[in-house]
Amino acid sequence: MFEQSAEYKDIGLILIGALISGVGIFKYYKQKDVQKYDGEADGIIYDIDNGYPAANVDRAIIQSSITVRYLTKENVWITEKVEDTTSPSLYKKGEKIGIRYNLENPKDFIIVSSKQNALYYTFISVGILLICLGAILYYKSSASNN
Repeated sequence: MFEQSAEYKDIGLILIGALISGVGIFKYYKQKDVQKYDGEADGIIYDIDNGYPAANVDRAIIQSSITVRYLTKENVWITEKVEDTTSPSLYKKGEKIGIRYNLENPKDFIIVSSKQNALYYTFISVGILLICLGAILYYKSSASNN
């Protein structure tokens, strides 16, 4: 019975690793999908919300966001919140960043940042490490049962 429990933990470790890697890969390729973002601009981190419990929601849910400001080629100022930021703590208020935006809808944009890519690589690496560790532990526990 104890050996089965250990095998389930090993499989769980593999699944968690796959999930973490999957998030990193998804975010990385979403960032790399720049075909629709044909406008480029220099922007700044206008404001940072490092996460406070969301109103009318369970206190365990924390919302984090950054506000970005940039000037389009048409000289229109865009100031928008980015809710999909993996880690607002990577940035500092007033920091200059690269922006790629959709010319047809300038409020549709992505941040071009090596910091963000490093975070995605970290997710992918940690996930792969957990998958390998889980596979080794599973192999050892199943080999010891036979």
